[in-house]
Amino acid sequence: MCVCVNIFICMHNEASKQFKGAGEFEYARFLDEVARFDYSNLMSISNLFQAWGEFKVGKRKKSDVQAFERHLEDNLLELHLALKNKTYQHGHYFAFYVQDPKLRYIHKAPVADRVVHHLLYKYLYVVFDKIFIYDSYSCRLEKGTHKGVLRLEKFTRIVSRNYKQPCWALKCDIRKFFASVM
Repeated sequence: MCVCVNIFICMHNEASKQFKGAGEFEYARFLDEVARFDYSNLMSISNLFQAWGEFKVGKRKKSDVQAFERHLEDNLLELHLALKNKTYQHGHYFAFYVQDPKLRYIHKAPVADRVVHHLLYKYLYVVFDKIFIYDSYSCRLEKGTHKGVLRLEKFTRIVSRNYKQPCWALKCDIRKFFASVM
């Protein structure tokens, strides 16, 4: 699951008018929705099968995914019972390196845990997407890198008065962020 944050900072008044955030009313509706959360519906068998279907896309050749799929119904039923009985515990991460294009240290959760990640993502996306600022582009439907770049270009044109004045954009990353929170 991708956990990324894209932040565009614009110091120009005209451009900052284009930022849209959640007002008090939207935030109150968000809190009501969280309060009405139905855990039993979230971890239903049908939702687990749907989460599995979303998870397995592009991963069916991986040996751990194939092993899980070999006993799919048993594995999802076991997962369902653990969630239902509130005995589910996240497994240990498997660490390895990939070259992508630089060397990265990756931690991968077991397949069952990644199915739960998809299950939670599906619910949390619906809850949180409503209150995200408009200019958050990572891991959001109908958004993405290309739309973010187009939006940044629009702000750049406004701030620079059609490229006649200098302006800056800051792209930053928190070094080893995931390693620091694990």
